[in-house]
Amino acid sequence: MFSMMRQYAPCGRAQEFPEINRKVSDGEYSELEDYLLNSSIEDGFLQEKAAASENFIPCFDGSGV
Repeated sequence: MFSMMRQYAPCGRAQEFPEINRKVSDGEYSELEDYLLNSSIEDGFLQEKAAASENFIPCFDGSGV
């Protein structure tokens, strides 16, 4: 199974590293979608763009566990 996640949102020390201090662009994600759809992978999952929201980032303070 292959799962292509879209929700990466830079946080923490990401601002120190320009190459990861941004979200995945629509073009990059589209290129990966094409690659997956044209590959031999039969059990793949693509994530909706709406999942790339910071609302999905949990508080890493142990609350709600």
